[in-house]
Amino acid sequence: MKRFHINKKIHVGLCIGLTAISSTVFSQTVLESKLNRPRSGDNLWKQEVRFKDPGRSGKNVLWDFSALEPVVHQENKQIGSFDGVDWTKPVDISMYVKVVDETHRKVTFFDSDPGIVSALDNGAIYRYNDRGDSILIWEYETPSTRISYDRPQTWMKFPFAYGDSFSSHYNGEGTLYEQTGMISSGILAVEADAYGMMILPDKDTLENVLRVRILQTHIDERMPVGVLKEKMEIQENSLAGKTTEKEADPVKAFELTLAKATASEDKKPLYTETIRWYATGYRYPVFETIRSFTGESEKASLENSRAFFYHPEEQQNDYLEQDRENLALLETAKAEKMKRLKAGETGAISTGGIEQAIRYNVYPNPSPGDIEVEIALPEETTVEVALYSISGSLLYRSGSATYSGIYHKNVPLQKQPRGNYILQIRCGEKSYSEKITRK
Repeated sequence: MKRFHINKKIHVGLCIGLTAISSTVFSQTVLESKLNRPRSGDNLWKQEVRFKDPGRSGKNVLWDFSALEPVVHQENKQIGSFDGVDWTKPVDISMYVKVVDETHRKVTFFDSDPGIVSALDNGAIYRYNDRGDSILIWEYETPSTRISYDRPQTWMKFPFAYGDSFSSHYNGEGTLYEQTGMISSGILAVEADAYGMMILPDKDTLENVLRVRILQTHIDERMPVGVLKEKMEIQENSLAGKTTEKEADPVKAFELTLAKATASEDKKPLYTETIRWYATGYRYPVFETIRSFTGESEKASLENSRAFFYHPEEQQNDYLEQDRENLALLETAKAEKMKRLKAGETGAISTGGIEQAIRYNVYPNPSPGDIEVEIALPEETTVEVALYSISGSLLYRSGSATYSGIYHKNVPLQKQPRGNYILQIRCGEKSYSEKITRK
């Protein structure tokens, strides 16, 4: 099967497409159980790319992913059978295994137990249960670790639209290398915090994209297996005996544990931010970023950041032929898009685009240095970017320019002291403001 590779940086100006698309009002994407729950038998390919900051939340956001850069991993690939090899003698291993550059990884969904769909992703297995309107994770397993949740992780509730949110507590126990006991507990805060337009590396655009942010606050405790068993017995007896309210309520118990961990010098809570972008007609995300932090939430330090691109065309090849409901939505969306593009080429709506809300993005925020501004301009428009102090003093102005397509501007913030600022974007008669933090 053909794999779609991102081989170099690509910059695209989509003037015609932007004109046609931006002048039309779209319905919002809503995640639904029948359209977005994981299905056994589906395969999904993801490509790791250089991390790009997700940018602002809110309405009419522009996500310009036209210049994604692939991250290449070197992996061993078997090219010959080991049958009959005499390992007591020197062996030219290059005849059987070669090192290859790999950018894609496969995610496979399969049935494991009744009512359970498992996902195999880069050596890790996640076991999902579709309970009514919720997607729960009951178990997590790698070659070294296995965690079973007595209070499962709630990763999604359906239906889920822009502005929706929920939070849930989870708790599980397991082992590391079958020798060390583990208790994993935390809180998931899930919010559909943005919607807008995404520009893809192959010059196409996705309209009405919904972004879902998942913030996981978790604490992992390690101890000898025997100590873990004793602790679980004590906990069961405590809950059965209905001791104090704080001990009987697992959420309040975790909050106490979190407060102690935050104050501790040896053990700090972990924060994992997972952001996923969903588009109409696709069961799974089209883009994903993951960032891990340690420390206090307000002063957390970044430990790791990764990003993955799930190419829409690959999703069509991988599972959409067996996904009739999503395929029908996708075909309808394509037909409507072609109709708008055709109308735009004839000039039928060539002057209406700027009347709609401008799509833009600002990142990173908070920022240790400069700020990047990206604006989708469907037609020639006068644009200007300015930076002000909280008291209203002008610190930077880009100067007025007439532009169409994707407008990029770097706003210098490196030399400014730490604190809050106001970024103002003017597009024609419209004005937008964002609060910026220099950290």
